[in-house]
Amino acid sequence: MENGREILSGICSGKNVDQILQNLSPNVRKKSAQIRELLDREISQSAAIRLQICLKLIKNFDDSIEHLGKEIFNYAYGTHKREMEILMSVPGIGELGAVTLIAEIDNFKDFASGDKLASWL
Repeated sequence: MENGREILSGICSGKNVDQILQNLSPNVRKKSAQIRELLDREISQSAAIRLQICLKLIKNFDDSIEHLGKEIFNYAYGTHKREMEILMSVPGIGELGAVTLIAEIDNFKDFASGDKLASWL
């Protein structure tokens, strides 16, 4: 995904093909002949402007998603610290899995026992 954005950003900023290629990962650079063929085409100024706007929107969305993720984890650790620790002690359950389970389960006290909770899951 980052390589694609790097290519699009390079197109918008007027970089030449070699400048764009040098910033790509080695795996993507293996396809430099195909990339070069595509990048040798010109795009209109209006298309470049629309592309810049789209890239800025994607960046804003990524920043918002990152911010929301931090807020979710802060909330989970702030209000469900013990549950987070217990869930993450289970092999294969990390932070994201623990937060997801807490969101799904809501109130652990709704279950009379661990067995009841496990059967619900």
